[in-house]
Amino acid sequence: MTKYDPYNDLPHPDRTVVHSKTYGEHIRARRGSKKRVEVNDTLKLHNLFLTSANNPARLVKNEIDYYRAGFPSGQLWQFLVGMFKKQIKLKLPLNVDDLLWKDISKDYSVSRLLKHGFPKQFTSEESTIKVEIGKLNPQFRRQTIDGYQIEIAVIYFDFVNMESTSDSSASPIVPLNHSGILSFELDSGKRGDRFIICFKITGCCQGILQSDNSIMAMQIIQTGIV
Repeated sequence: MTKYDPYNDLPHPDRTVVHSKTYGEHIRARRGSKKRVEVNDTLKLHNLFLTSANNPARLVKNEIDYYRAGFPSGQLWQFLVGMFKKQIKLKLPLNVDDLLWKDISKDYSVSRLLKHGFPKQFTSEESTIKVEIGKLNPQFRRQTIDGYQIEIAVIYFDFVNMESTSDSSASPIVPLNHSGILSFELDSGKRGDRFIICFKITGCCQGILQSDNSIMAMQIIQTGIV
């Protein structure tokens, strides 16, 4: 059998090159070019779940992307698609509950900087939600870091209409030994919205926020429904 020469032979739309240990490099008809390829029901169902999961996953990730502002998101997209695919398969109402305690990047987790966790309190009112963060005692490896800033973002999702709203608030830059409570007051969503509350810490040097990922962390610290 004449071997296919990739430098001299032009590709044929109904042929493909096969690299086989048994027969070597050879040409065969493309799958589906001679007879119709049947896609089994399991694969069809998988593709349906996957397509349906993409929309809510994109809605959530786009909002998180806005607040992470360049901070790496690791495997967040894959996690979101898998989470919503499972909910759709089980015919559950779309929700974000599985995101609780999720680090936006597992390589830059909150536990790196806050080894013993941190106290927090949430208070919901009719039009606002209040978040209070207690003493943090962050441990930065960079010796030049002398302070930090906390940003809290609450994101609301309407999965029926595929809409989202959000609000955020940032603390002043405080020294590493800050022991007071940092309070944040944010707008509430509409009744029935699912929500996440994101916590972001960024190290500072002489009053200037730093952009190195190693001195940043972002985590989802609360989920629920309004």
